Amino acid sequence: MLRLLLPLLALSLPLPAEAQEAFPFKCPAPGATMTTTANNTLTFTRQEGLTCHFKRANNTEGAWMAGVVSPTSNLGTRNKGDIEKLWPARVGAKSEFMQIEAWGYQVIVRERKMLTVPAGTFDVLVIDVTTEGIRQNSHRSYGRFYYALDFGYPVKYEPVLERGNWTNTPVAYEATAITKP
Repeated sequence: MLRLLLPLLALSLPLPAEAQEAFPFKCPAPGATMTTTANNTLTFTRQEGLTCHFKRANNTEGAWMAGVVSPTSNLGTRNKGDIEKLWPARVGAKSEFMQIEAWGYQVIVRERKMLTVPAGTFDVLVIDVTTEGIRQNSHRSYGRFYYALDFGYPVKYEPVLERGNWTNTPVAYEATAITKP
């Protein structure tokens, strides 16, 4: 009898606490810096909604939205709402959408874990952004972002090409130094 009940009990157990916990989005505090293995240093200047603004070491300005995309890219401008609805983020949260009937996208919060990079050890959300070609377009790739909850920005990024090719090959990075104001 107990063997028959165990599968039923497993189905009714609540989700782990981390799957239920919602994590609000935040950017690094103005004046915070991050140096990466991609030979780049970002100095964060302000937050507007889910967009983090920064200056690079060469004094050019940049921004990153929701921890996973440039707000000025096609993806960031055309699918802003689809990406923003992931926040506050929960493990398992997912957004899927198409763009111009040529590309399919999936953004998913994979897991929460501790991650060590040269800049230190961080409590991160692992977020995958998958891009897949539709119809005759055989491209499939994903970017894996390690969004540091206490810092407010990905401290590691891994691009993976599964098939097809990239027009502009993304650059992987890890944070090597972080300063907070």
